[in-house]
Amino acid sequence: MRRLSQFFNNPPPPAANVGRSDAAVEVVKGGMEFMSVAEDASMHERWQVAMTGRGAADCPIEVLRELVDSGTPLRQRHVLWPRWWGQPKPGIIESLQAEVNAQSAAQIQLDLKRTLPDPCSDEQREALRRVLCAYAASNPSVGYCQGMSYIAAVPLLMAFSEADAFMALNYIVEEVCPDYHGSSLGGYFRDSAVLDALLRALLPDVHAELVNLGIPFDMLATDHLLTVSARSWPLQAVARLWDVVLMEGSPALLASFLALLMTYFPLALQASRNARTQATEVAADVARRFLELSRNGIANDIDKVIKRTRRFITLLLGDRASGGQCGKTAFLENLRSQFADDHAGVAYQKQGTSELCLDDEATTGNSVPRSEKDKESTEDEGYGSWELLVEAQITLEDGSMQLLQVGLTDQPRDVTAKFIEEHGLDQSYNAPLRAWLKKVEMDAEDYPIKVDGDLLQIAEY
Repeated sequence: MRRLSQFFNNPPPPAANVGRSDAAVEVVKGGMEFMSVAEDASMHERWQVAMTGRGAADCPIEVLRELVDSGTPLRQRHVLWPRWWGQPKPGIIESLQAEVNAQSAAQIQLDLKRTLPDPCSDEQREALRRVLCAYAASNPSVGYCQGMSYIAAVPLLMAFSEADAFMALNYIVEEVCPDYHGSSLGGYFRDSAVLDALLRALLPDVHAELVNLGIPFDMLATDHLLTVSARSWPLQAVARLWDVVLMEGSPALLASFLALLMTYFPLALQASRNARTQATEVAADVARRFLELSRNGIANDIDKVIKRTRRFITLLLGDRASGGQCGKTAFLENLRSQFADDHAGVAYQKQGTSELCLDDEATTGNSVPRSEKDKESTEDEGYGSWELLVEAQITLEDGSMQLLQVGLTDQPRDVTAKFIEEHGLDQSYNAPLRAWLKKVEMDAEDYPIKVDGDLLQIAEY
């Protein structure tokens, strides 16, 4: 708890300066000026075509997912976000102001200045104070927790009403981040253990490095999980992440952190090695570099991170065909039950040794429905299009071309070992082929990626 308090008491370092688009939207409402959100013409065209003859609220969920993943205009967010976090009761903010306890009110007042920077007006800070006090009064068992202020500030900075900001905070704290913000942080520790198990199964090399260096999740995930990255990311990237998290719930939050690790952790590790960091300082240095890379790079890498997030979401969403508030999917709840414990921190201590249960009993009824095309693809090739990451045509020494596929839950070492065994190849090809596959996957902008490779050239890796 002391570490988290120190974390939130220190203001986030500024993100790298990213130039604004000429099409940036200046939002002004009720005399309050809000931060600008860049919007390009092609995004508006995509939405205009898709919305012809219907509103965003009537759009089929699969179409909506495709649109949201590539960026959402602000005016459509004002339609969709309240659809996902729910409609407020009239007068809810005013009715709760007198009920907040003095301790919560005092802490909220202290946090206002560091949450909203100097350019923000007193009116904006007062709106944020009212929202936070209303939530603390509405949920006295949790009250106010540091980190909530950053969450509530996002909708206010994007011209939503105080009542909408209250509903956003309520949805995120109670549905997307269940039990994260209580005094024991039990849900935060539990989901850290869930992430550790997922990482071990899906990104084993990253997991191995984290365990080897002794880097705990709370050095990397605190900001992302407790503030949904609102504390340190630029608003444009936060809005893109929230598009997906509000739509999909908890699975998207966990999946997006896996996507961040996949994107930035190898770069942080390599940068630390290149700097010849002293052995006793490597863990802290890698963690610092990971946070800096994600904070400064996300504005340019948000498309890649969202695409990777979507791939991981498929493992955690129980019913892909339903929209709305779907944070409590059966499959994710099954994972959480594996690491639930009555004592805060015990589940977290399982990190590094936790294993993911993916047996038939655990996943029955929670598989992701596939389209007929995907079913045919599964029968013919072994993978549905939604779970295929890499499809490589490899030219062997004899000139023949052989197909090598990597699925979402496959481990590269198992794929390469099987490929080498099936085609009677020399074991010396194992390591370079595995390294080549990892590079192909890391460099991918979209999935599945189709690529050609020559085994003799790959052997030079």
